[in-house]
Amino acid sequence: MATKIAEKLILRYSHLTRPNESARVAAQIALKSVLKIDIPITKISVERGTVFIRIPQLIKSEVAIHKVDILAALKERLGSHAPKDIR
Repeated sequence: MATKIAEKLILRYSHLTRPNESARVAAQIALKSVLKIDIPITKISVERGTVFIRIPQLIKSEVAIHKVDILAALKERLGSHAPKDIR
């Protein structure tokens, strides 16, 4: 009985994604559109309104140069809930 209830709940809510996940995907798309570099989603994390990217320093300096454009692309995709900083 309990397993059937658990299975129903899992099926009902399995399509939902974590809020962080959608921000990570949006950050990946924004980075790819601005920098033309494909960064794996496993290297991107979003915490408290900041996007953290674990990439080599050479690419991080390119991100810093285009930071305004990347944040604008994020704001376009996520609206008012977009991250405010990239590190």
